Amino acid sequence: MNVVSHKEKIAKLQALRARLDPLQDFGLWFWAGMTAGTHAVNAALHQAGITLDDDRFPTQPGVYLVPQPDGSLKPAFRALGDVLHVGRPKVEGPVPADITEMMEGAGASTQ
Repeated sequence: MNVVSHKEKIAKLQALRARLDPLQDFGLWFWAGMTAGTHAVNAALHQAGITLDDDRFPTQPGVYLVPQPDGSLKPAFRALGDVLHVGRPKVEGPVPADITEMMEGAGASTQ
């Protein structure tokens, strides 16, 4: 995905969390926060030029759905664009300290 799409998803997830009760709806509330955090990490990695910022959608590490001219999506192997979860897959190369801190705060190692 690209930075703009990640930011849009973060905003939608934050709006969803605001409508949920953290105790009554804990599962949804928790996972909406975790998913928003993953989008924030991806946006930061793209902005820093560490991962690819484009219009493909991760399905599993290394496999992406790539938009086709006819509007369909086709699976393809690609270099790292989005992490699915912090630490999965591992981000190769140097990661700036502020992004590393964000990722470690999410409970995953960048090593």
